[in-house]
Amino acid sequence: MRKYLFRGKHSQCDEWLIGFYYEDRRKNPKILIDDPYLGLRECFVIPETVGQFTGLHDKNGKKIFEGDIVRICCGHEEETTINEILFKFGEWRAYDIGGDQDALYNQILNCEHEVEIIGNIHDNPELLNMET
Repeated sequence: MRKYLFRGKHSQCDEWLIGFYYEDRRKNPKILIDDPYLGLRECFVIPETVGQFTGLHDKNGKKIFEGDIVRICCGHEEETTINEILFKFGEWRAYDIGGDQDALYNQILNCEHEVEIIGNIHDNPELLNMET
């Protein structure tokens, strides 16, 4: 069974939280996390920072979330691209930042073992201007 996880930045500090995303009755965005020391707790998050877990991991075993910036190397050094992870057309895609701005790569499943997270659009916006 697929596990639905979300990541969002805490609204009062610079901490990333991973858990179940929801909005309370007042439409406040929150993530419910299972803290090993404090048990279940809910935290307010900045709505623009919320991204869903793709179900995939990079070559280092890190979870890939929507909004991550990844380096994809498909075989040769000259085929390396910098990509933003988006959910588009009903599937997870890697959007090529350094090349054709209209081009979307195949599903990132095709190169999963060669994908490496190098940042995200919220903490590292300068990577969006990076050329490969």
